[in-house]
Amino acid sequence: MSKKYKPYWDKTISIRKKIGSPGRPSKAEAKIYERLFRKVTGNKRYKAVILGSTPELRDIVLKHKSEVTAVDISLDALLKLRYLMKQNWEDEILIRDNWLHMPLESNEYRVVLGDLIFANLFLKDWDNLLIKLRELISKGGYFILREHLAPPLDRIKNQTNTVYNRCLIGKEHSNTLFINFLYLTYHNSDKSYSANLARNLLKLYLQNKVKTKQVRNLVNNLLVYRCWDDKKWFMLPQKLLERKLSKYFIIKGRYFGQDHFFSEYFPIYLLKVRK
Repeated sequence: MSKKYKPYWDKTISIRKKIGSPGRPSKAEAKIYERLFRKVTGNKRYKAVILGSTPELRDIVLKHKSEVTAVDISLDALLKLRYLMKQNWEDEILIRDNWLHMPLESNEYRVVLGDLIFANLFLKDWDNLLIKLRELISKGGYFILREHLAPPLDRIKNQTNTVYNRCLIGKEHSNTLFINFLYLTYHNSDKSYSANLARNLLKLYLQNKVKTKQVRNLVNNLLVYRCWDDKKWFMLPQKLLERKLSKYFIIKGRYFGQDHFFSEYFPIYLLKVRK
């Protein structure tokens, strides 16, 4: 992540609760993460790697007294998101590096955790990261991952007004509306979704709505994404994603939080390493 995204992190930290799920794990999803972590560690102290800076995941590992190594390309994110954590983070090991080149020992870690990891990588890098993770995880170890599935486009087009109304009456965070428009920017050639196009579509949509205070507040909450003009996310449908995961891991379970609008597109996988 380059320096130009620093303002994004500053704003994300200050209004992260307003952003809400699915941009971060929901309460139900965090509980699933913790249940799976306890299942694979048996409440024993193991070494764990966290891909990214997600406070919820770091808290889970620290709560259960395991050794935490968090790896992110942005040291700024690793440090600033500490202030959203509940556990004492003094013993965390922080590494600023690309996930594809993590300077970690092979076969050293019982479990790796990640949240929306592959959505941030070009498709050409997915296999390389999976190979890297397979090397890091010890025999019998696990990868616990929440990932973002590509949804059916027709369904997304038909539910835009429903999502908008739910956001206005407070049943969903404004982030949900942004994601709805993000889905509409699907580009089949590279399986990508564009934040810039999503923002433009959102502006056109809101121009046709009554300019109430509620709408203004909704737009202001979404402006946190303005630093991501050239940001793209990459997603696959469930079958294609699982086919790729299965090359390196055994899928032991697929779980859903079911407490936000798009939960069916955000499965949490329990993956056992193939050695």
